Amino acid sequence: MRIAIESANEKKRLKILQVVPVLAYGGVEKNVVSYFNSLDTDKYMFDFISHGKPEEYAKDLEKKGCRIYDIQTIGQIGFKGYKRRISESIDVKSYDIVHIHIGHITGLYAKAFRELGARKIICHAHTTKCINPKHNLFMPIFKHMANRYSDYRLSCGVMAGNFCFGTGKFTFLPNGIDYNLFKNVSQQDVQNLKKELGLEDCPFIVGHIGHFSKPKNHPFIIKLMSEYAKIEPSAKFVLVGDGPDKKEIEDLADQSGVKENAVFLGVRNDIPVLMKMFDVFILPSLHEGLPVVSIEAQSSGTKCLLSENIDKTLDIGAGLVKFLPLLENCNNWVNALENIRKNCDKASSLVIHDAMEKSGYDIASAAQKLEFIYEKVSGNEISKITAKETVTSADKK
Repeated sequence: MRIAIESANEKKRLKILQVVPVLAYGGVEKNVVSYFNSLDTDKYMFDFISHGKPEEYAKDLEKKGCRIYDIQTIGQIGFKGYKRRISESIDVKSYDIVHIHIGHITGLYAKAFRELGARKIICHAHTTKCINPKHNLFMPIFKHMANRYSDYRLSCGVMAGNFCFGTGKFTFLPNGIDYNLFKNVSQQDVQNLKKELGLEDCPFIVGHIGHFSKPKNHPFIIKLMSEYAKIEPSAKFVLVGDGPDKKEIEDLADQSGVKENAVFLGVRNDIPVLMKMFDVFILPSLHEGLPVVSIEAQSSGTKCLLSENIDKTLDIGAGLVKFLPLLENCNNWVNALENIRKNCDKASSLVIHDAMEKSGYDIASAAQKLEFIYEKVSGNEISKITAKETVTSADKK
């Protein structure tokens, strides 16, 4: 039965349907939830479509009044089947805005919701590559759909926006984080965590946080681990996260003789302390939109080594980020790690605070920009958002 129940209080709020891949622990979903927690719930109400079983934290969203719908993807049940399932479950027309975050095919979903009668649609780009290589041939069509069927387009970075919508056809919206969670971590918190993990005597800790799947390039991390262990045998590589490739990567570490150098932690809820504990954060991704974890690392004052495939707009300007090519022998990454080990001082809190404020990556600043966009889009005043307003300091980098 389709749900279309509104309380008196809900009618006063802007209703937004967030369409996400799945309510899991990925960067996209984490970012959307961060926005929900930062916006005024007296003014905005979020419901979610999750294309897969939601994780436990989704229960907290439901306690806050969010409705969550578990719907199969278009790829699983077809375009017509998807529309039929949505129409049976959700009153799309009751929402002021449908905000879509479905990778490179966000335009295909925009077409579905437009045909279902959505009032306003926002397409949001979070990727720079097709997960399915066969889709590369159809990207011009997906771009056309995104531009035709949406009322407004957002992107987490310039590269993602150009890929999903075309050059200049979007507004850059930073993937904001709650800076307070990272700046308030104490050294005692760090020492306690090191003791818990048996790392109190470790001379150098290399950290990585990411879903265990092909884009994150974990085999490269194992290779880097193997090469760097020849220089610093006591170094530890702490790998945080879960995913379909985790067992394969654990086996690869064992086969490569670096099982003792690897620490697999699974999903954690103490990311701010972990980031502060790392001497360096690495992200050798094959492709990304704009990874929130890289902003979190910088907000902790931790130096970052990132793949050149990642959008440069994530650099908050605190002198913490270095982009490196993914060479087959990974010697450039080994040398970069060794240089940081010899000088792994954290950036000062004053430098970080100033950089976060200027870059717009603090969630309070980013949420304010999103609120402005929601109000404009829902009020049918998109034309009032000029090209000049879409340019930020990150766009100019």
